Amino acid sequence: MNTYTAFIRGLIRVIIFILLTITYFLVSLCIHITSLDKVNRRRRFSKNGHFFSHLVCLMVNIKVTIKNPPAHNKAGMLVGNHMGFVD
Repeated sequence: MNTYTAFIRGLIRVIIFILLTITYFLVSLCIHITSLDKVNRRRRFSKNGHFFSHLVCLMVNIKVTIKNPPAHNKAGMLVGNHMGFVD
């Protein structure tokens, strides 16, 4: 891959990231305006954040590995090991 092609690919990724960020904030604003119940708003914000972070991970080619997933009905704490370049 030559330098020009790498530059174009990087530029396209930056543009897509900026568009995803703008879309994330617009969707969050719509959720904030349309959700009257605080619990429902928090749940929708959480789903929105999960969806867009998943898209960004796909775009940057980050693979998430889950070892020993937490129980669904118990409280717990998630700890990252900070082994990668993206924290």
